[in-house]
Amino acid sequence: MRLNTSTWLLVFMLLATFWVAEAQPAAPARIAWISNDLGKINSPMYDAFHEGMRELGYVDGRNVAIESYWGEGSNERLDRLAVELVKTNPRVIVAQGGPTIYPVMRAGATMPWPGGAHTGLPRHECYAG
Repeated sequence: MRLNTSTWLLVFMLLATFWVAEAQPAAPARIAWISNDLGKINSPMYDAFHEGMRELGYVDGRNVAIESYWGEGSNERLDRLAVELVKTNPRVIVAQGGPTIYPVMRAGATMPWPGGAHTGLPRHECYAG
């Protein structure tokens, strides 16, 4: 059986599509930070988190995407943000403090949350869904 030119062209186009798809870099992992603080400017915990991530080789905007959610001292706002955050389905959620964890749990988070002895957080402030 002989293949005509259009068949070869179709095969080549399919193979090229697969090669291009393999050559695409993977999207950076998305990490969500949620806190009831007022924002990035006055949050030493957020700064320490970024610094720790840089020390481990994870740079925001390069090989990881860190999205921050700020409750600004309002529990109602924190509840709304938690629902919004869970809908975005990040790879990891970092919740600053116990009171921040509960709205995220109520919102139905199932992704892992760091915590425990290796982070310095008490066990009751950790959740792995």
